Amino acid sequence: MNVGISLGLSFVVLFTGACTSGHGVPRAGVIRDSLNAVAGATTDVAITQFALGDWTELFIFGPYSSSEVVARCVGSRVDDADIASREDIDLFIFRFADGATAARAVPRGTPSFETRAWNAAYSRAATFRLAPSPLGSGTTLVPAAGLTRRCSRAI
Repeated sequence: MNVGISLGLSFVVLFTGACTSGHGVPRAGVIRDSLNAVAGATTDVAITQFALGDWTELFIFGPYSSSEVVARCVGSRVDDADIASREDIDLFIFRFADGATAARAVPRGTPSFETRAWNAAYSRAATFRLAPSPLGSGTTLVPAAGLTRRCSRAI
């Protein structure tokens, strides 16, 4: 095999592996980059534009969500990335048809998820609408469709 072709194929395999893991769900940084890209192009953002993979349900938790709220909402203990003590991430928990879950600690940025988007479960049909941030700078993603249930913040 030609050495150039071999190196090229190795790079593609490594690059693909670095962007996704189990069930084709992208790594957290790739999700953040996708959010940044789609937010600049439209006012309505389909969840599948930034949350790729073969998931059936996506849970989004905001900063300081307790481990108990996350576990109760998802229905089992999951890797919660210590979100109860962090303000720099949103926690995405993907559930798959086989019952498996995958967690992503997505860095917060602009656009950010509005507080109404937190502690909730979404279907693949979910959409978010870009809106001005109530804090005065930047934009937020507000649930527009596909929210399947809310999870209480209280224990």
